[in-house]
Amino acid sequence: MIIGIDASRVFTEKETGVEYYSRALLKALFKLGGKHQFILYSKRPLNFRLPTNFKNKVLKMPYLWTQIRLSLEMLFNPSDILFVPSHCLPIIHPRRSVVTIHDLGFKKYPTAYNFFEFLYLAFSTWYSVKTALKIIAISKTTKDDIIRYYKIPPKKIKVIYLGFKRRKPSTTFWRSDRQKVVLGKYILYIGRIDRKKNLKRLIHAFKLLKKEEKFPHRLFLVGKDGFGAGEIKKEASGESLIKFFGYQKDKRINELLAGASALVLPSLYEGFGMPVLEAFYLGIPVLASNIKSAREIYGNAALLVDPLSVKEIKKGLLRILTDENLRNELIKRGRQQAKNFSWQKCALETLMVLKNLSAINN
Repeated sequence: MIIGIDASRVFTEKETGVEYYSRALLKALFKLGGKHQFILYSKRPLNFRLPTNFKNKVLKMPYLWTQIRLSLEMLFNPSDILFVPSHCLPIIHPRRSVVTIHDLGFKKYPTAYNFFEFLYLAFSTWYSVKTALKIIAISKTTKDDIIRYYKIPPKKIKVIYLGFKRRKPSTTFWRSDRQKVVLGKYILYIGRIDRKKNLKRLIHAFKLLKKEEKFPHRLFLVGKDGFGAGEIKKEASGESLIKFFGYQKDKRINELLAGASALVLPSLYEGFGMPVLEAFYLGIPVLASNIKSAREIYGNAALLVDPLSVKEIKKGLLRILTDENLRNELIKRGRQQAKNFSWQKCALETLMVLKNLSAINN
């Protein structure tokens, strides 16, 4: 039995959650062994050592790699099973194909995407959930959304929670290429700078709080620009206590996260939210949106507020920064909650889904 895996997202210069999921899951699969043979399809050679039952097949093509080059490979040299760890299944694929759906944010908040991005997500997700033999959803929230919007039978969808990056605690200062930057006290956001993340309300709440209360904290936002980044940065213009760091590599994120007074994730919609679990692991208290996925994944380990209310976000920021009893309780709960998630567990459950398909005849 040959299992093909789309590994095209394993190496991306500025990875986001989907790319990190692809790489972390793949490395966890390496450790499980097993009798099945795996072929990893990629745009360029993978730069890490593979176990003996894993082989890398490079399929070169600069554009439309999934729908043209991977489709051609599946037409002429198909694997027995194909696993795509993102929402985009190639047009031509084996009947026994599995796709991971991370979220349906474009359905709930279409204005948070540009026109072409929305069209691409709408078609590729529709095609994938309708034609894949099995769907992996990264949360019950995502599963419920798939059923709601696409009328997919629940038995076709398997919920498999993600792991998270166990970041190393660091007390060193973040350094630019030329000089040391003393950070002081700050609240941290990690993620794309885009509309879906509700950052304009966060910035508004922070500015109101600074006017009403005296405390030394600044607001740091880390992540690459997405749709609506310009209007978000305009909201923060003229405010010296708000800093956009742009995309940062792991070492700098480690240092920023470990030194934060709190992590804040005020999103209107999330499929999962890995930065929150990373903060839990490091003992950083978290303020997040009171949305369905947050209640599911974070439980009572984060302070949850109404993301549509600037007033509630402001009050939440004040509480999480000044209430020591609350902070200590959140830190305790967060560390406990983080124990429920691991890439080893994610990989084992994913492999079981793929193995079960091997018993189905074409």
